[in-house]
Amino acid sequence: HSVVHYLARLKGTWSNEYLGLFTLQGSLQRDRREEYAIRRNSAYSAVPTLSLSLTSLQTDASWRKHYHHWDTELGLHFVGTENYNRPGTGVVPIIPNYTEVTGAAHLLQKYQAERWGAEVGLRLDQMTLKVAGYDIYQQLFKDTKHFTNLTYSIGGHYHLSPLWHVTTNLGAAFRAPHVHELYSEGNQHGSAIYIRGNRNLKSERGYKWITSVEHSGERLHVRADGYLQWIDGYIF
Repeated sequence: HSVVHYLARLKGTWSNEYLGLFTLQGSLQRDRREEYAIRRNSAYSAVPTLSLSLTSLQTDASWRKHYHHWDTELGLHFVGTENYNRPGTGVVPIIPNYTEVTGAAHLLQKYQAERWGAEVGLRLDQMTLKVAGYDIYQQLFKDTKHFTNLTYSIGGHYHLSPLWHVTTNLGAAFRAPHVHELYSEGNQHGSAIYIRGNRNLKSERGYKWITSVEHSGERLHVRADGYLQWIDGYIF
């Protein structure tokens, strides 16, 4: 087993009293992974059964501004990932070569009054996944998938008295299927498990509502939480 990991990161900020706070950061990550197994023909035991390189580029830009009772945040995000299986291992890779590109934008708005506050958040994600590889029958296959998802959150809090505080939040999140869940086929390295993906999987969505009542005193602190959570399109 051999793993080589490289990471480079850069971050910059600029603040202005009237325009707000601007942040820009980026990172480049590169991994090379090799796994070995004892083969029947010992001459090939020195050849890795898995040899892949994974490159990931991520950039994030955001703007934040506080004015009167309001706080606003806007952000843009980009993630690009490329996975390449090096040939010559004699074993069909369990995950094909793929590129994954994700672009997203988010908005967060908060309002804070004397006794109460509220906030709302929105995020839109667009992911494109392209794969190319060979199956266990040595047949070439290619595929492209697109996933578009909207995430939201809305909540608020209220001070009933100096000692009592109520908070509530309702949100929705998503998880697009990973390439491993979609296209994997073969024996998983390090275990005697045969895995086969499902190319028809859709995004998994979760919804959650949480409400809390809290009492904070000098001698007593009590908190009661109630929540409701359900998942649509659970991936298992």
